Amino acid sequence: MLDIFANKIQNKLDNIGRKTTLTEEDLRTELREVRRILVEADVNYQVAKEFCKEVQKEAIDSNILIGLNPGEQVVKLVKDKMVEFLQGDNQFNVKKNDIILMVGLQGSGKTTTTGKLAHLLSKKQGFNPLLVACDVYRPAAIDQLHQVGGQLGISVYSEKDNSDVISISKHALDYAKEHNHDLVIIDTAGRTHVDEAMMEEIKNLEAAINPQHTLLVIDGTIGQIAVDIANDFNNYVNVNGLIFTKMDSDTRGGAILSVKKATNIDIKYLGVSEKMNGLEVFDAKRVVGRILGEGDMIGLIEKAEEYAEEHDLEADAQRMLEGKFDMNDYLKQIKSMKKMGGFKNLLKMIPGMNKLDTSMIDEREFIRIQAIIESMTPKERAKPAIINGSRRKRIAKGSGTTVQDVNKLLKNYENTKTMMKRLRNMDMSQMANLFK
Repeated sequence: MLDIFANKIQNKLDNIGRKTTLTEEDLRTELREVRRILVEADVNYQVAKEFCKEVQKEAIDSNILIGLNPGEQVVKLVKDKMVEFLQGDNQFNVKKNDIILMVGLQGSGKTTTTGKLAHLLSKKQGFNPLLVACDVYRPAAIDQLHQVGGQLGISVYSEKDNSDVISISKHALDYAKEHNHDLVIIDTAGRTHVDEAMMEEIKNLEAAINPQHTLLVIDGTIGQIAVDIANDFNNYVNVNGLIFTKMDSDTRGGAILSVKKATNIDIKYLGVSEKMNGLEVFDAKRVVGRILGEGDMIGLIEKAEEYAEEHDLEADAQRMLEGKFDMNDYLKQIKSMKKMGGFKNLLKMIPGMNKLDTSMIDEREFIRIQAIIESMTPKERAKPAIINGSRRKRIAKGSGTTVQDVNKLLKNYENTKTMMKRLRNMDMSQMANLFK
């Protein structure tokens, strides 16, 4: 997330932090470079200019330039100011029987995000949400929402032959009461910000149903135009929360800083993966920590806790130590890692690991391993020892890999199994010697 932005700003701040002396002119020069990096990262020029101006003024007013380690102090100030720019009421406080109206441009990922939000609020807060299909213009939009709802086990209300979004929404609210749904989330048609007729429709819809929350979904890759989009929507409806999607893609990410500062609308969530659990509560300090290479241990712990909820960790550990694990266990671990965001992303969440060269880590290797295991029969997964030469050829062909790839996996499996058995037979002093 925000890798391009992060790498550039980290390098610049590292350079500033090493300076043992800083004059006002030095500071202005360094901050001009910071401003350039911010603009390149799709931060609105005026926002970038204001940001650097505030850092410069505070640095001078607080006399940190004439104190000890002025470079480090300026870096800390940049961090604090970035958090300040992003900070707001980032908690999404939802009550029973609330109505959430989802709005955004075409292609922003609004319908998928609607499902993700319902899933999150259902899982974490115990709501029984009802999704409402009010995208009556885009072909197959209603079917898409039904598909998302079906995947998540969440009910969807739609009216196939009705194009009046106000009547659909009102009927949906009655349906929710009758069927004990305590939260209604309405998915509206994606629209362009210049389409006045479409904007009037959503304005009238908001007035008719009076939602407690109107969330604007913004594509995180869209760049500086995000500010204009947010302002245009806010001119028609009362946007009181933002969700940025596609933050796991090759985005420069500056839009989140721009929109928050320019509109003063709070960011509630970030879409960090295509998975249905890929919606993350926005936390300014944690996001800035990631940008500046300080990791995100809280986020890592949360992912670990989520994994623990779905697996019996004690039983898994015992199977490993006893050497009883099989290829099904391997497959489960790979799928869990992918679900948690991939190995590289997990590494970045550990403080100090941002400088680690991950270019040698090939995430595709995990894909190959998964393909190989999934090409095995249930019996082969449970008892890899039975996999002879002919079976290896069949598995390689079925997985689109080579016999050498299959051999490598089986060898690693046997080595791991042997190591686990050795560990089980060691006492604590012997185990400690392994790490000396």
